[in-house]
Amino acid sequence: MMRKRSLFLLLTGMIGTGVFGQEPTKGQLSVSADLGRIKDSLVKVLIEKTDLGGYSRTTDTVKINGLQFSYQQQLAEPQRMRMVFYWKNKGLTSISFWAKDAVYVLTIGDDLKPLLLSPETTGFTENINHLEKQIQNQEKRSDSLEKIVSYENQTVDAVEKRIWEISDSIAHVIDTALYLKFMGKHLNTPEGLYALCKYAARPSGNQRVKSQTERIELLFNQLAPSVKELPSGRTLFHKIALGKEMAIGKTLKDISLPDTAGKVVKISDFRGGYLLVDFWASWCGPCRTENSGLIKAYLQYKDAGFQIIGVTRDHKFSKSAWLQAIAKDGIGLWPQLSDFDDLAQQSYDIQFIPCNYLIDPQGVIIARDLRGAELETTLMKLFKR
Repeated sequence: MMRKRSLFLLLTGMIGTGVFGQEPTKGQLSVSADLGRIKDSLVKVLIEKTDLGGYSRTTDTVKINGLQFSYQQQLAEPQRMRMVFYWKNKGLTSISFWAKDAVYVLTIGDDLKPLLLSPETTGFTENINHLEKQIQNQEKRSDSLEKIVSYENQTVDAVEKRIWEISDSIAHVIDTALYLKFMGKHLNTPEGLYALCKYAARPSGNQRVKSQTERIELLFNQLAPSVKELPSGRTLFHKIALGKEMAIGKTLKDISLPDTAGKVVKISDFRGGYLLVDFWASWCGPCRTENSGLIKAYLQYKDAGFQIIGVTRDHKFSKSAWLQAIAKDGIGLWPQLSDFDDLAQQSYDIQFIPCNYLIDPQGVIIARDLRGAELETTLMKLFKR
């Protein structure tokens, strides 16, 4: 059996227990360690924190001087912690866990891998871990069922249809039998908010909070007031409000962004015609695939008053890749705008791409996320061709 040298890390959040003589204030996470018994030298600890809703991720780096490690952070709600230990001689080791109002003790063995010696066995952590285990089991079940779909004497369309049926069925179980049922049992605790945030974000990029805003709002209002006031609760409330603003029938908020030449372009500059605001990036394969269809639609309807604006999610350091993609795909036919400071993405809460909004001559949203044949059909109806 491996002999263990104990490195004890006591993590306290929103409690009154002192750690190595320190008395954390209410709402503060405090991490401390005595490194005197460890043979290797700890160089630094990278601490990644993800909020309850998965909306925000922050990173801190603690450099180690001597034989003590300490870290303090205000803790307004449970957070997912990932701690990466950088050792002088043996690379790095890590551990992930939920941190809240409890005391956690880590121990490190000869392999320098941190382990929870006294994890929280009931309450929040156990509830969340149990839910996520059920989610993983359903996802594995979906993968298994899809793998055994028979291709024998079947058309490609028939096989794809069956795979989609399996995927949709499992997704329904995850949404209703797991996330929503779990939320209903935990309306007065952070666990309920966690489940709702996950549900609202599905299938990806906060799509449901945009497409089913009223439903998400009704569910949100079932939570206890104290839970809704948590930071992730306030973020979800903001997303619900933004979902209402960005709903079909609402006027799309105006933005001003520079084009490839640095000229500032506003969405309102295109009032009087139908406009597709397309969010994409040079690194996004599905976005690049859609470009040929956009070119076809643009050339077919531009004389009838149809226009496109491209807004990139590329970062400033990848500007050259953005410009090369524009040239290679031939989409310099319409204005291409840079959003290097994330102004449009924050204003519209763009979490996934490809994503687009179709607005009428008055600037009102009439459709969104139109792709391929759906875009073609919509434009045919608008321009009666």
